Amino acid sequence: MNILIYVRVSTDKQAEKDLSLPAQVTACRQYASSRDWHVLEEFIEPGASARTADRPELQRLLSRCRESTPKIDAVIVHKIDRLARNLADHVAIRSLLSKHGVKLVSVTENLDDSTSGQLVEHIMASLAEFYSANLGEEVRKGMRQKVRQGGWPHKPPRGYITKRDALDRSRVEIDPTTGPIVRRAFEMALL
Repeated sequence: MNILIYVRVSTDKQAEKDLSLPAQVTACRQYASSRDWHVLEEFIEPGASARTADRPELQRLLSRCRESTPKIDAVIVHKIDRLARNLADHVAIRSLLSKHGVKLVSVTENLDDSTSGQLVEHIMASLAEFYSANLGEEVRKGMRQKVRQGGWPHKPPRGYITKRDALDRSRVEIDPTTGPIVRRAFEMALL
């Protein structure tokens, strides 16, 4: 059986740590090897959100499934949420794979084409969408609270630094070294 492997992490920071991607690839390779499947290619998507299907490696994988010789029999993912984090994209990807006779295989989830298997898969895809949306809401809530407390939700802009108080709360203050330089640059720009 000829297969493709697709792995993904959501952020560049996760990709830089270089742990999850190799772990996913290893798990997918072992899964394929244990079944004597032939891995034709691995598609590795570092730092790409699955909220959209407009990811270069995913699109390349889908093109390979549509046009490939030899025929692709299956795509292996570590979990289905690596493929898509919304139900509409999941259904579209699955439909394209099915149209070309390509099975979707998850290393950690039991997917099958039975009616109940399809229901479970759609529930898992819906849960992935919920998880992603809920996580986004929680992150925004945390960032708003940090700003309310005088903090800055990201790295402070040039000319500022983050200081911690006695209770280990962060606050943004003017950097005594670069702050005056930045101020002068803005003053000169106004002239």
